[in-house]
Amino acid sequence: LSCVLAPLTMGLTLAVLRALGYEDGLFAVPGGALVLRLLALIVVPVSVGLAVKRWAPAVSRWIFRPVQWGTALRIAGLIVLVIATRGAQLVAEWRAISVAALLFMAGALGLGLLLTRRCPTREAVPLALSFPTRNIALACAVALTIVDHPEYAVFAVGYFLVDLPLLLLAALLLRSRGGSTTT
Repeated sequence: LSCVLAPLTMGLTLAVLRALGYEDGLFAVPGGALVLRLLALIVVPVSVGLAVKRWAPAVSRWIFRPVQWGTALRIAGLIVLVIATRGAQLVAEWRAISVAALLFMAGALGLGLLLTRRCPTREAVPLALSFPTRNIALACAVALTIVDHPEYAVFAVGYFLVDLPLLLLAALLLRSRGGSTTT
């Protein structure tokens, strides 16, 4: 759900930033193109994964780790590529990117907490924390598929660099309290 709502939350976040006077590094949300990419990047892979899990559970268990590691390595490689090729832009626009990322994360986390308010705390907290995390992967994937707008990739990497330490801290705090850190 959080991924499907990403065009709305991203648009609202960028509108708030513009209203606050931040213009450097901001861009227009590519409405139709973003929705099509969301469908291609979410609906197809999730549908295939669910079908494999349902009709070939042994195959699902066998490919889980390789697919998980392959995805993580590809995302890490794309992040390194963006930093290597657009690092100066990332540094120049860091303030606007970090404020936008914090607002976007707060919105995604707020939505996660709202939707999980009836779940037991042990389940609700990790699930709510996963909302901004899933948007990291989505933001990176969408940004890096829009090859004619590399500034989107810079925003996605900035989002990742802001979000990762915060989520790791939240996971460590949750684990130290004896809670679950998986969803």
